[in-house]
Amino acid sequence: MCRCPFRGRAQARLASIFALSVRAMTEQHETFPSALEAIFLVLALFFVEQIIVAVLHDFKLYAGDCICDLSGPVALMANGVVFSGLMYYKRLRYSALFHSGQASALAVMSRLSVPLLLIVPGLTFAVITLTTLWEGVWPSSAAQRALIDLATQNPFIFGVSVCVLAPVLEEMFFRGVILRSFLQQYSRRAAIIGSALLFGAAHLNGPQFVAGAVLGCVLGWVYERTRSLWPCIFLHAVYNVLVSVILFQSSPSSNADWLPSGSLMAVALGLALMGIFFLNLFLSPRQGKA
Repeated sequence: MCRCPFRGRAQARLASIFALSVRAMTEQHETFPSALEAIFLVLALFFVEQIIVAVLHDFKLYAGDCICDLSGPVALMANGVVFSGLMYYKRLRYSALFHSGQASALAVMSRLSVPLLLIVPGLTFAVITLTTLWEGVWPSSAAQRALIDLATQNPFIFGVSVCVLAPVLEEMFFRGVILRSFLQQYSRRAAIIGSALLFGAAHLNGPQFVAGAVLGCVLGWVYERTRSLWPCIFLHAVYNVLVSVILFQSSPSSNADWLPSGSLMAVALGLALMGIFFLNLFLSPRQGKA
């Protein structure tokens, strides 16, 4: 039987095109960023923020004082700019970024939503207690408290920025890129703690560093077990909502810090222990370096 040489060449050509297309859809530079590179990425975030602030400041000179404080949206825009460059460099698909676990995203969320909700009050009160202790040793300046007051003057912008956009963009950056890369290079413990410290440092002040580091450890643990950003975004958003409610109920400009009552703390601790029990039940440890 006579074989057509052109058919073999065509098949080889199609195979090479398919291989190139698969490679194009596969993540590249999986170990970027390293710890040092991640520090420079966070510094790049600050640099981009300053550029955006300068542009908005010039705009405000023309627009007058009609625009409110935009520190939250500026930070989110900076995250978006840096993150877009990272996604292009790593050739990472958004579907793989948001969920690369074995179980479906729907299955993960259906299992974890209730346990995550249970731990939020205890986590929030623990963070409030730690930040209050921090404030007792290193009090925030009047300028920092004034910035909080200014940021909360427009509840709509504040709510959208803190409770909707921040959980999505920050989880994409710190867990979806940085922690994802760290888990390829370091032990699980070192990767989670390192990414959490960077997450806290990115908030630029002492109390928020403590809050970000504690929250980052919990979010990092959830991501390491699930390889999904959806439960992280959910937990981050619910936590921010509760903190925002407490912030609006208290007076940020005063020196008095809000602390929950003993009975409220006891209930929150009981719910948190129940949530941790179910999370441990549903999330089996991954094999690899501890």
